Amino acid sequence: MSQPAMLARSAKASFSLVEVLISLSLSLVLLFVAGSFYAQHYAAQEKQAELLRLQARSHQMINYFRQHIENINFMAYRKYGKYNLDFFKLKNKTYYLAPNQSCLMFVYDLNSDGCIGEMADTSRRSCLDSTESINAATNLTREIFGFKLENQEIYIYSEKSREAKCKGAECARKLQSCDNKWDQLTFKADLIVDELKFDLDERKGFMKIKYQAHSPKDREIAYGLETKIHILNWGRE
Repeated sequence: MSQPAMLARSAKASFSLVEVLISLSLSLVLLFVAGSFYAQHYAAQEKQAELLRLQARSHQMINYFRQHIENINFMAYRKYGKYNLDFFKLKNKTYYLAPNQSCLMFVYDLNSDGCIGEMADTSRRSCLDSTESINAATNLTREIFGFKLENQEIYIYSEKSREAKCKGAECARKLQSCDNKWDQLTFKADLIVDELKFDLDERKGFMKIKYQAHSPKDREIAYGLETKIHILNWGRE
């Protein structure tokens, strides 16, 4: 083979190798770009999914609050016997809102028997004892409700005591149990509650709730809302 022919073949081989290297480099760049795009897209989807979960969990709690708060002051009609609702009033109110507005307690007649608690003596058809000065209803804590924020977690009122008898201010003081140990409703592993505020508009009969929470996975994934709950029996005596 002549020398010019060998040089031409060598040049062609070299040119082909450069092409291969360029192609490989371009492929790697494209793969890196595609991988980065996929990673960003996946991360965005994960954030969106976490935000939707946070929103759903938050609305679930607010709806739970609503089904109880809207019944503040409700007492079923009693044809016979005496009510005991007045025993559970603080300054003529059937609710208590702590100064920091992060603890709300109230009562209402959940089982519609005309008593706060359960009527103990169905034969007398009364929520009070024979002297009409002492509460006679049992299981009072089933109709005493409370929600509070403590250490970025939400708690619901729970009282293990089944003590039925209470008199005047003793009954009303049950609405000032914000410092007691309650049952935990939310956990920081699920969501972290930054704010929970209650504010009652006594003139219009609305409970305003301000709520803010964020994900334990990422503080930037946050959700907040403000809502009003119409109290159905507001102003009813």
